[in-house]
Amino acid sequence: MSFEFFVARRYLFSRRGPRAISFVGLIAIGGIFIGVMALIVVLAVLNGMQSELREKILGTNAHVIVLTYGNKPIGDYPQVIEEVEEVDGVVAAAPFVYSEAIVSADRQHNEGVIVRGVDPERESAVTDVSRNILEGDMAFSGGAEAGGAPAMVIGYLLAERLMVGVGDEVVLFSPMATRATPLGVMPNMSRYEIGGVFKTGLYEYDSKFVYLSLDRAQAFLNLGDRVSGIEVKVDDIYRADEIGAAISDRLGYPFRTNDWITLNHNLFSALKLEKTAMFVILTLIILVAAFNIVSTLVILVRDKTKEIGILKSMGLTSRSVMRIFMMDGFFIGLVGTVLGCAGGYGLSILLEKYRFISLPRDVYWIDTLPVKLQAGDFIMIATASLVISVLATLYPAIHASKFMPVDAIRYE
Repeated sequence: MSFEFFVARRYLFSRRGPRAISFVGLIAIGGIFIGVMALIVVLAVLNGMQSELREKILGTNAHVIVLTYGNKPIGDYPQVIEEVEEVDGVVAAAPFVYSEAIVSADRQHNEGVIVRGVDPERESAVTDVSRNILEGDMAFSGGAEAGGAPAMVIGYLLAERLMVGVGDEVVLFSPMATRATPLGVMPNMSRYEIGGVFKTGLYEYDSKFVYLSLDRAQAFLNLGDRVSGIEVKVDDIYRADEIGAAISDRLGYPFRTNDWITLNHNLFSALKLEKTAMFVILTLIILVAAFNIVSTLVILVRDKTKEIGILKSMGLTSRSVMRIFMMDGFFIGLVGTVLGCAGGYGLSILLEKYRFISLPRDVYWIDTLPVKLQAGDFIMIATASLVISVLATLYPAIHASKFMPVDAIRYE
């Protein structure tokens, strides 16, 4: 044990002297504890939101989408799929049909919806929609085999709004596709049976999306044997833009690609900016606590003026005196940081396990507060806290080191 450490420990934990030192020191420790804990919990929540949104978006959407300029339907899509699957990094591809429509139940409940026509076998290899079924299935069998209405799969929030469930029938209208009748041009209209209800956890999808079999959607939208685009799953989601560019190069004009990174760039950029802003704002709490460290050490220096003079008259250097008070401040910061890390970790675990904070689904896309702890955040927060604590010790430590032995004990 070094001499400086021995003296620093005696100064900080000595039972003699004014109680104000201990009280201000506890306040400083408490301030750092609260700041570090708040930082860890907030960053864990922001990490969780980013991770949860990414997983849900990628589980519902393809990593890359192949379209055409002008969004014209794609003909001979089986050949296009073969070309796409030969590109390095592509895991699977599936055709899809996409359009807007209106769904009605008993002519009393009407909702605007997004219609997606998919091949259930190929779709299951690209997205997780078929694994998010709450009731029924995604086989699209319905009552069509017995001469009844074909099946439709809808989101659970949409089912609640329409007040329908598996086995009930609804009517689908398409203002985008029309047919000629004796009364004039009318929008296409078809009756469907609810064959399944899904839940993705994303409000926009659970309240707006309906799925039809690919052939039924093509017929409903008058597309013939064409599709709106090709969904693609890749082996590395962070290389989706590179793989998308390779697909575009292979297919050539008039094909183009979109990837999940580009489509959701604004969302994830906002989350990243929010995380940075919250780190800066909550670091101010630690800075406020650092002023308490300064106060503690200033009081300690004034209380130990006589002792400092005696130690310096015995040969203790100014550098050693400075080191003593820096150790005291560092200890206060270390205790507050360790307690804050432990408290932040414990609170984050409780939030992750019980998820007792609910979120409005129509605002945040998710219904509970997710949490994801990252070791890098702990290291960054702890380092910032300790650096601020050490910097806070400089003024009182330098002030103490400049005491001359005679001046320090003159009035004692």
